[in-house]
Amino acid sequence: MSSENVYRLNQILDSANYKASIRTKRDAVYIRGTFIGANGKRVRKEIALNAKIYDFTTCRDRIRDFYLEYEKKGHLPKLFSWNKNLEVKEIRKNTVEYGIEKFKEDYWESKGNPSEEEKTSESKRTLISYSDQLRKLEKYNDLELTPELLRTVIEEKSSPNTKPRQDMCKIFKRLGKLFFIESDLKDLDKIRGKYIPKKRTRLDDDVMVEEIDKIREHKKYGWLTAVVFIYGCRPNEAFSLIPQKDGIAKAVNCPKAEEKMVKFPIALGLEKDDYKPEFLIQRWEVFNRPKDCFYWDLDNGLYDSNEMKKKVEAWTKWLAKNRTLKFGLVDMRHYWGIRSIHANMEIRIACKSLGHSQAIHMKTYNSTYEEIDAIKGAKKL
Repeated sequence: MSSENVYRLNQILDSANYKASIRTKRDAVYIRGTFIGANGKRVRKEIALNAKIYDFTTCRDRIRDFYLEYEKKGHLPKLFSWNKNLEVKEIRKNTVEYGIEKFKEDYWESKGNPSEEEKTSESKRTLISYSDQLRKLEKYNDLELTPELLRTVIEEKSSPNTKPRQDMCKIFKRLGKLFFIESDLKDLDKIRGKYIPKKRTRLDDDVMVEEIDKIREHKKYGWLTAVVFIYGCRPNEAFSLIPQKDGIAKAVNCPKAEEKMVKFPIALGLEKDDYKPEFLIQRWEVFNRPKDCFYWDLDNGLYDSNEMKKKVEAWTKWLAKNRTLKFGLVDMRHYWGIRSIHANMEIRIACKSLGHSQAIHMKTYNSTYEEIDAIKGAKKL
């Protein structure tokens, strides 16, 4: 039985790609391997699991607890949970309700455990969006949280290869990692599927200019809409944008759930103007920023995530009522991305201007790059 259990426990380590092995000394069980110590250096160690080899279930659970704590800290802790809780007679059952509580605790812990006054409206709103996903587990609150239950709810509440499926898998896996090792959650990766964003289509230049000509006259939203088209900024960034000379602007980059920082968006014109922006900048009086247009930057302390969300929603609703064509604020940002590709702008520069990673850029605009490459290839024949 002992040798069989050693084999089974080593199989668990192998399946999770952990470079370690199980050793026993007089029925006591140890994990032997090379780990990162508290000083950041790699050390060769044997970690006592405080369990006997004939108690397979306890050994298996201790291995999972070991790697949960090790991966969370990034190094070997001084004490593991079984060392701290030796006097505890009964371990609390990991119910769904308890799991969701721990998820919220872990979320704020990842933010540095801020006080209520220090919590930003943006971080609160992010947690609300996560909680909306976790609420799909509520009817199972009293059941034990298991990887199988997480998979069942994901398949029940979302369709394959969709954005909701992607989002659920992401949040449910984050929950699962609090209680299980990576290999326990591999089924969530299998059902995640591939979500392909809708193809970004190119808008008609002349029609868009006519459309924004009419919109530009509006005192509150005209200028803002024009600069989103020209600079490709996110709608909330437009409120921070100040046009500069030499075809750039200064604005605050606002990537989701990441630190805000200054960026310098590049102005892009139309194809018939070789993408030079002077025509549009003059036509829509970009340097004539309305005095009563709300402005924020990193220093004036006027940015509030909830208030900004309301401003962008009001702007979006206004645009939906006053446009002739069917397009939105984000469509104009994506149109800037497409124009940058046709203008042969270097990917690194385009990404900096848009304020996102090259990975996101290629995923979003892959079809456009493929089309241009095909056209170039055909011309060489």
